[in-house]
Amino acid sequence: WGLFCSHPADYTPVCTSKLATAAELIPEFEKRNVKVIDLSCDTVEEHHGWIKDVAAFSKIDISIPIIDDADRAIANRLGMIREHDDFDNRFHPRGLPMAARGVCSTNVQAR
Repeated sequence: WGLFCSHPADYTPVCTSKLATAAELIPEFEKRNVKVIDLSCDTVEEHHGWIKDVAAFSKIDISIPIIDDADRAIANRLGMIREHDDFDNRFHPRGLPMAARGVCSTNVQAR
């Protein structure tokens, strides 16, 4: 099985605690043969810096790979972009819309 997660942006409080919690649960996912991967609309460089911060804050090894989707190609294809709504009109510092938070489980054997 696979667990595909996404978060709007690195270095945000909720996303930081979510990544730390997911990393803490990796042994439980491994017992169940579940691979975890995350996607964010930030760059690889930003991911590396953020992972170091999260690990230092949480005292947990962060081994979850994070996909660089700075151009929003994957998020757009999966329908994850929040263009605008009255409740949450936040944009990434680069002025691009942010991807929505999400979690999707996949069964790799049910192709």
